[in-house]
Amino acid sequence: MEEENKKKEEQEKQIKEQVKKEVEEQKSNNKDININVNNNTKPDSVVIVKETIPSSVYYSNSYIFPQSSDTYLSKGQIQSLSNYELGIARNEIYARHGYIFKLEQFRRYFESQNWYVPRYSSESSINLNSVEIYNVDLIKKEEDRRGIKW
Repeated sequence: MEEENKKKEEQEKQIKEQVKKEVEEQKSNNKDININVNNNTKPDSVVIVKETIPSSVYYSNSYIFPQSSDTYLSKGQIQSLSNYELGIARNEIYARHGYIFKLEQFRRYFESQNWYVPRYSSESSINLNSVEIYNVDLIKKEEDRRGIKW
């Protein structure tokens, strides 16, 4: 339990450092931003930009959540994603195990990734670990909340 707390604290520290780095990059580009990195405080102002990412847009050789196989995701992390990104984030967990996708938009997307090796056409052939199961369920609940049907 203590080791899990240390690991969680380290992950939170890394996220905060990454956010701080992104803030500095944005500031250097003369862009106004407000980011709340502490759950116990409220920002002075919030600007929400909603952006739809069409299925023809691809993240080349990258992941939405690179550590989603060994790091628990938070609701905050997934709530900020577009509907399309949610689908990619959930399915990249299966893609790491070589799942062959039936939906064309996911099949095309993952076939464009150099790390993807298609092997299994059945979900029952894939054994997700407990972190992956948690993350898939968390993302699926957000998709259901938004009424997303793939």
